[in-house]
Amino acid sequence: MALSVAETTDPAIVKDAVYFWENVSFLAGGILFRVPRHPFIQGSPHFAKELGASANPGFDSGELDCEWERIQGSAESIVTLEDVGAEDFRTFLKVIFPIHSKSISLHLTKEEWIAVLRLSTRWEFVDIRKLAIQQLDPELSDPIELISVGRLTYVVRWVLAGFAALVERPEIISEAESEEIGPRSAIRLYIIRHRVAIGLTEGGAAGIEPELQLRFGDEIRAMRDKETQMLQEQEAMAALESRTAVLQAQERQMSLELEGGQVRMQDMEEGYRDLVSRIERGFHETKSDGRRRKRLAKEIPALAAKQDVLREQIQSICEERARLSVRIA
Repeated sequence: MALSVAETTDPAIVKDAVYFWENVSFLAGGILFRVPRHPFIQGSPHFAKELGASANPGFDSGELDCEWERIQGSAESIVTLEDVGAEDFRTFLKVIFPIHSKSISLHLTKEEWIAVLRLSTRWEFVDIRKLAIQQLDPELSDPIELISVGRLTYVVRWVLAGFAALVERPEIISEAESEEIGPRSAIRLYIIRHRVAIGLTEGGAAGIEPELQLRFGDEIRAMRDKETQMLQEQEAMAALESRTAVLQAQERQMSLELEGGQVRMQDMEEGYRDLVSRIERGFHETKSDGRRRKRLAKEIPALAAKQDVLREQIQSICEERARLSVRIA
């Protein structure tokens, strides 16, 4: 296999519809990262909005801007990630762009998975968020950690599990724990503990969960609403991608039909010119044959009419293709 450098201005070069990705540069914690842009747009409604419009001015038309490619990585094309550390972002990139040797398994610590969950929630990477939750389910057991991580990433069942553990355990809620979960939350949990202790509420999940739903209802609903919103945005983005793919396929079909129509038009024009040439020769060769001359003369308007019909068909295809391009955009 030989390596060669091709000029991107060559009209014979066409970018692949799937595997031709632009890069994007991110600045996190003073460290510059440069990675393919496509996974961020495909997996995140947040980045789909921020990066969806092609940064390369000639990318969508297929005319690659070489100067733009040359300056990639400069300040003009850097996305600054506020309040995101370099190590956390590097960990997140391990999930999106795993670098494997012999093993295909991805091994991250609990703290790293928490960072992945936090960033995937913030940027609405629904699939990566699900993966992080699955990885953390067996790792999180401390009640305060369940509550703090669950609140930060809108995982309601972790928050409820942490609350329930603080209610059911024999030890009191310490002052430090109260500060971590918030004084108001600590007071509500003390009320539930007292109701369980004097028998007003049954112990166990059957009795405690209704109390938690009652006293923390607003917080729980807000977290569930946020999670539902993320899922709806992901579904809407998937539906939009599917619709765009259909429209792009229709546009490609239109292009093929237009190309075929233009070829047929060219063939017909060549036939038209050939017929005119034959008729002119026939007039000279058959001046004495009036009937043949009349028959040849009638063929010209008939062929011209066919040309007009074909021109109208090509014009219709062009207009439909233009409408599709607008809908895709």
